[in-house]
Amino acid sequence: MTTMPLPDRYPQLQNTRRQGLNFLGIEPNLIGRSKSPAFFVTKPTPDRYPPKIAVAAVRLLAYLISKPLWFVRFNGRQNIPPESAGGIIIASNHQTYIDPVWICIPLSRRVRYLAIEKAFHWPVIGSVIKYLGAFPVKQTDGLSVSTIKVALRSLREGAAVIIFPEGER
Repeated sequence: MTTMPLPDRYPQLQNTRRQGLNFLGIEPNLIGRSKSPAFFVTKPTPDRYPPKIAVAAVRLLAYLISKPLWFVRFNGRQNIPPESAGGIIIASNHQTYIDPVWICIPLSRRVRYLAIEKAFHWPVIGSVIKYLGAFPVKQTDGLSVSTIKVALRSLREGAAVIIFPEGER
């Protein structure tokens, strides 16, 4: 991550609380034992997608487990536009915790998920969903600016953004 010092023309940001800086791309860094933080503007880094081979392996494993246990079938695969057609939004109902896995299986494109923030703190699941492209949604009155930015950036990159309008399971 490349950082540069915050210009002096932004003195109003010097006393801003840490959580209020994230959506501006500003990161406070404490230097030594100083009581006042030094602020840096961070350049945005591109979203990381897991390697295609890893995603293919997870999809295959999920399919091999899901087919005999839940008799999962996929109808209408021909209606899924190719990645070259641009980004798509998939809005699904949320009946089980396995829904995101089942939605991902027939897709042969990069996928991003909006996932409830507390799921990122679950022992194994949190690491796996983060690695596979999920990003957190805080349960507040509305979506945060950073969540919307990540979703829009993913759509511009041609990814499928999966949302569950019903909210958490």
